[in-house]
Amino acid sequence: APSLAPSLAPSLAPSEAPSEAPTEPTTGAPTEAPTEVPTEYITVKTQLDGTSIAKRLLFDISAQKDVTIESFKIHIGNRLRLDQFTRGVQVWTKSGTHVGFETSRRGTWKRLPMAAFKNEGPGEYTDIDFHWRLKLSPRFDPSDLEIDAGSTRAFYFIFAKGFYATEGTAVGNPCSESNEYIVIKEGTVLSSPRTIDDSWVGLWNGAVVLTETGSD
Repeated sequence: APSLAPSLAPSLAPSEAPSEAPTEPTTGAPTEAPTEVPTEYITVKTQLDGTSIAKRLLFDISAQKDVTIESFKIHIGNRLRLDQFTRGVQVWTKSGTHVGFETSRRGTWKRLPMAAFKNEGPGEYTDIDFHWRLKLSPRFDPSDLEIDAGSTRAFYFIFAKGFYATEGTAVGNPCSESNEYIVIKEGTVLSSPRTIDDSWVGLWNGAVVLTETGSD
């Protein structure tokens, strides 16, 4: 007679245990963000004791290393009030020396975009910065603020109210403090846009703030 019972009893246990333990998550430390090196600004000064007033002064800067001009400082003293921002300082520049180009800006000189400033008073340098928004203009050429090692760039400061300068000895004589980046030189004073004042040599009372190009 046929058997009514199943031929094999069902197995309740699993056939095999898992062959491997589950993989544990990686516990490595997160990668640290790179540390940014702060920009090093170098300030090179001339003098601060001048008693003569110039309204137009041209001078040369020669570079010993590749540098970029970041801003300027001038001595205005009591020529302006101390509690208000003022515009009016023009700064022009050209590649090479200013000598031979004193009385004509057409085609050779470029005007730099300068911001408003606040006079710091007698015995103090006043910061003259570039206008950050105008520096973004397509017409602004960053190379106008760069001086390669071994080359010279001229600067022409104009301010109707005047700024302080010292009577120098000869155009082109070094007048900046000792440093490894640039040499600021004594320059030419103009009594009008087309007239050189031969009665004195202008030693610009100011400072140049710069960075070493490519140092970052």
